[in-house]
Amino acid sequence: MVDFRALASSAEGWLVLLGIFTLILVTNAFHEGGHAWAAWVSGDRRSDIRRRVTLNPIKHFHWILSLVLPAVSVYFLGWVLGGAKPVLIDAGRIGPRRMAFVGLAGPVGNFLFCGLVIAVLGAALAFDWINSANAIASPLWKIGKPALWFSAALGLFNLLPFPPLDGSRIVGAVLPDRIRGIWYRLAPLGIIGVLAFSLWLGGFLAQYGLGRGHPEVYTGLDAKIDGYITAMSDFWRSLR
Repeated sequence: MVDFRALASSAEGWLVLLGIFTLILVTNAFHEGGHAWAAWVSGDRRSDIRRRVTLNPIKHFHWILSLVLPAVSVYFLGWVLGGAKPVLIDAGRIGPRRMAFVGLAGPVGNFLFCGLVIAVLGAALAFDWINSANAIASPLWKIGKPALWFSAALGLFNLLPFPPLDGSRIVGAVLPDRIRGIWYRLAPLGIIGVLAFSLWLGGFLAQYGLGRGHPEVYTGLDAKIDGYITAMSDFWRSLR
């Protein structure tokens, strides 16, 4: 994992940070653009939705979620939390079953972004744009790997079946109408719960005596990502 605080100690590090946050804005666009596209094809044809069917990060930018929260989380936690301006979908227009499809489209967008970055980093290793013996010293690696990790984590966390995460739409699709309304009103509690869970899981709350968590989950994800990059590098080498 990249030490964000260490990067902020040099001019080159600030350029790397700018690159990381730029790619994070792009993966946010894949996520929210995926929601908007799925809502559009599902029948929500409002102009607000049409404007969000884009990978232009500016269209999905939110001052708090996309700028303040990532900056504050890096400063205090040493890793990135953040998001984008939510796509406001007319659930009554498309119904709960299609809302489940809309919900899934966001994480799928994140995973598509992951695939693109893995392909680029794999090619960089295969064609020696990055020194495979010291990949972590490459600016391209320093930029691509944290953005890739963020996108994968964002997609996976959003599959959790708790409001307001996207996985809650799958649960909502099978609930009776009356219960569904109550379910989605739990969103404020869900935000607090998911944030607390992510901090506990990463071991951040251990310093307050609230359990050691399971930081190996995050390191395990990091190892998985490295494995996919290596496999993609081998694939590119086979084409040379």
